[in-house]
Amino acid sequence: MSDEKRKTLTLKRKNPAATEGVTESTNATNTSSTLQVPRVVGRKKVVTVTTPPAWKVKKQALAAKVPPKIETPPVSPPKSVEQAIKVAVSRQVKAPKGVTLIPLDEAIIEMKTYWPGLFDGDVPKLMAIGSFEKLVADKQLNAYPISNKQIKRCLKSITRSKVYLSQTVVGMPRYDIKGHVVAAVEECEQQYAIERLGRTVKTKQ
Repeated sequence: MSDEKRKTLTLKRKNPAATEGVTESTNATNTSSTLQVPRVVGRKKVVTVTTPPAWKVKKQALAAKVPPKIETPPVSPPKSVEQAIKVAVSRQVKAPKGVTLIPLDEAIIEMKTYWPGLFDGDVPKLMAIGSFEKLVADKQLNAYPISNKQIKRCLKSITRSKVYLSQTVVGMPRYDIKGHVVAAVEECEQQYAIERLGRTVKTKQ
């Protein structure tokens, strides 16, 4: 056995040229595959899941059960009722206007200055119906310095006096502004004068 040669172990080394060729071919293959297939690069999405607190969940559940409140516009009253209310208020606010009568002697003096035919001395005569309009027209025609309001106040003072109403008897003559007889007192006019005299007496009492 001593004579036999011992086997020596040898390592088979790869040919460096061949190794380099294989590496280059592998790299080329990888490069070609990279160029042929597009590489997809995506971002990581971070999803945060938050759970609402218990009180918020309870509040949302209650809000879902309760129906929403519907605001109804105020109901306005009908126009007829509104107008009636306005008329009632206006009537309450306005105070009744009283009749202001001037003294009888002053009214006689004022009217006698311009229309003496309406008087028998200081006693007024019964005037024809519609004398006011004729007096105003005559005043404008002759430019008398007396207002329409003053004429009306004088006529009211004279025609509501006891002296004037006591003459209002059926058949008594009525005079125009010139002192001419144009009409006579009728029964209805006498009745009105009696009623007016009764009210005048009650007012003085």
